[in-house]
Amino acid sequence: MGLMRQLRHTIIRSMPNPCFCAATNLKSSLQRRKHRIKPAGKRQFLITDSHDSLWITERQRHSRYRRGIKHAVNELARIYHLESMDVLPGGVFIDCGANIGELGLWARAKGLDYHAFEPEPDEARCCDLNNYGGAPETRQCGLWNQTGEMKLYSKPESADSSLIEFKKYSQVRRINTLTLDDYMSQRGINQVEVLKVEAEGGEPEVLQGARNTLPRCKYITVDCGPERGTSNADTLVEVREILFEAGFQMKGTNLNRMTVLYENQSLACTRAA
Repeated sequence: MGLMRQLRHTIIRSMPNPCFCAATNLKSSLQRRKHRIKPAGKRQFLITDSHDSLWITERQRHSRYRRGIKHAVNELARIYHLESMDVLPGGVFIDCGANIGELGLWARAKGLDYHAFEPEPDEARCCDLNNYGGAPETRQCGLWNQTGEMKLYSKPESADSSLIEFKKYSQVRRINTLTLDDYMSQRGINQVEVLKVEAEGGEPEVLQGARNTLPRCKYITVDCGPERGTSNADTLVEVREILFEAGFQMKGTNLNRMTVLYENQSLACTRAA
């Protein structure tokens, strides 16, 4: 049975994009699933259901949307504790590690101004299509603790690209880096409703580059999972120390994904008053 499953997966992986999409859509139709997939380039695919559409880069991830695009976006928002936030329309949502920008759909539905950071070009292009009408608004750089240039250890096919070297990366290329403090100054942003950080193990460095920004963030949600470097270490302790020192309190955890929500106690008290 194991050999048959492996053979089936090998055949599926080798299928040209049009054939893969046609087979997937036939299966979805027979199973009465909501989603359909359409090829639009080597690493661009359009997912549609009866209400929404979404651009993705990895065709095998189509199954995430079999219950509908909105359901998948809401599930990702739940993983990052977004449903428990009291956000105000017109505020700023900063997405570090945006990938294709799924959380931008959630942010914009809440009336938030969405700012996406994604260093991988194909993913950034999909983020542009999903959130900015195709305009090149996604920042194709890495948020870090210094502004400059660094090596990116790239593995976009599994969404594992990192500025910290890890095992089995696909390629190395140089990218621009930016501190969140510099970005806030450049854009004249005074306050952030939500900062989401998923930096494949580089979460502490992103927060270190935001020392002046942290007091102006109401909520920070961080993926602290075991993705740091060749040892696959988590970043729970480092992130907690930085945010506790900045006056944040832990408000929620997801142990399966190791995402943690923090709230700025100073801003929480100000809003309550």
